Amino acid sequence: MDLTDQQWAVVAPLFPPPSPHLRGRPPLDERAILDAVLWKLSRNAAWYDLPARYPSHQTCYRRYCQWRRLDLLDVLI
Repeated sequence: MDLTDQQWAVVAPLFPPPSPHLRGRPPLDERAILDAVLWKLSRNAAWYDLPARYPSHQTCYRRYCQWRRLDLLDVLI
């Protein structure tokens, strides 16, 4: 399940901006990660079953956990 541009425009402002104190690699696209999380949740699949078109399952799981701690997914889903 991939979000349309209209759907993304509605939910994008809900995501916290990346920390200015981050070092190393630049953060990945939130939209791609959200698409991966929605794909996983809609299929009740394992994280490692994410298709290759999405970021790594480790990254998606880590961001999913972060969003759960922020209660962001409760607002989205």
